[in-house]
Amino acid sequence: MSLPSTLRTPRSNHGQPCSPLGHKHFRLASGNANPSFIPYTLPIPLPSTPYHFISDLNIVVDTNSLPSVPVDHIEHSKKMLQADAHDKQRAYTAKEQEDKGTKVAYLRHVRAYQMWWDDVYQPHTVSDDPSRAALLAFPITAAKVMMFLDYEVSCPKHKKGSKNETVPGSFVGRSHLKQAISALKNHRLNNQSDYLNEPDAQHALQSVERIKKFEDSISHDEPKRVEKSQALKAAGTIADTYTKEQLIQMSAWCLTDFTGP
Repeated sequence: MSLPSTLRTPRSNHGQPCSPLGHKHFRLASGNANPSFIPYTLPIPLPSTPYHFISDLNIVVDTNSLPSVPVDHIEHSKKMLQADAHDKQRAYTAKEQEDKGTKVAYLRHVRAYQMWWDDVYQPHTVSDDPSRAALLAFPITAAKVMMFLDYEVSCPKHKKGSKNETVPGSFVGRSHLKQAISALKNHRLNNQSDYLNEPDAQHALQSVERIKKFEDSISHDEPKRVEKSQALKAAGTIADTYTKEQLIQMSAWCLTDFTGP
């Protein structure tokens, strides 16, 4: 008597054990199978990474996956970063000025600008037009620098070693004006972070057209300025000397009346 084909033990190839699939088929067909069910659980979610790979060598940052940070903290961090970077820039600028020997000269120009603005220009401006309010010298802006340069261009030279005495008939030269511009540029750059709410204080002076035009103008007019200054100084020198007749009289006096010490 033979068993039904569904209950027969699966045959295996000669010299080989029965396959797992064959055993499974036999158990199910014989009714001896006792299946057990394991409940399925979802895998533990892994935190998303802000990076994904598009090739073996390229990594792309997914900004949408970055950790959420309150906006006020982000803004505060940005401001602190700007302040730290600005302090570094100030330190490098100070070292550069010391190496070049321009620190004292730059400070002198900035003080001259501040004194003129606060003590001369603004009082006269408000006095002439009461509808205008007095403005502070700082922050430095292109408009303020333009007015100061217009004043400086007609100033006489100071005598060497003197802060108050000037050379009659002289005018400051191109080098003086260019150094004044550089000093004000430097001061604006070093202090612009203190005036973030002043849009005009954030513009570099060298990028403003009116300042560029002034620099071009003083370079173009320098020969004429030198010629005019020399002519005025020559006229002053002649006026301060003795005439020919006076020189003859003094010579005669020395020969006839001078008795010596």
